[in-house]
Amino acid sequence: MKINLNYFLFLIVLIPSFAFANAGDSTQFAGQKNPWISILNLEYDNVETVECVTSDYWVKGNESKLYVYTKTGEVRYFMIFTPPKEEKGKRVIKEKRLKKKQQDYYKDLLKKLRANNFTNIKKSRLNIKQRANGEFLKISNGTSFRFRYIGYDYYKDFYSYAPQKYVDNRYPGWQERVKLLNLIIDFNKMAKRLQVN
Repeated sequence: MKINLNYFLFLIVLIPSFAFANAGDSTQFAGQKNPWISILNLEYDNVETVECVTSDYWVKGNESKLYVYTKTGEVRYFMIFTPPKEEKGKRVIKEKRLKKKQQDYYKDLLKKLRANNFTNIKKSRLNIKQRANGEFLKISNGTSFRFRYIGYDYYKDFYSYAPQKYVDNRYPGWQERVKLLNLIIDFNKMAKRLQVN
């Protein structure tokens, strides 16, 4: 059986993991099937997804909020907990039902973000840890944030460690960290009011 190497590499890069947090913006995977379809066992030929991930020093594993945009105009929302690889536990997935008004909010939000290229975040400035004078900010127990969009034509992948600490101290790149936090806040805003199915 012949294996499509590009498709195999696509799955490796996009499976939820902070190990791949620095994957760049890309059109390389245009036309490929979104990996969340098989992970969630969805019955779609393709979807767009937005994933907001937090990984706290005190919590083992990653907590994700995943928004699935279908070609029929539906938006589905999943809460996902992925345990650390070394624990070999199962991913926990819960779907929450979105009302029409909530779906409209997320559709409009994604449309706006795509139109302005996801606020034009400069990835290279999201994790600067030193000032020009060599001053280094030591953070031993910060929270990591990741925002990932997988579309039909390209994807975006942004990651930052303890961004609020660097914002508070006005470290280089703090404006980009604010943009990333605002993206995640916008997607989490409506989700806080939802009930688990």
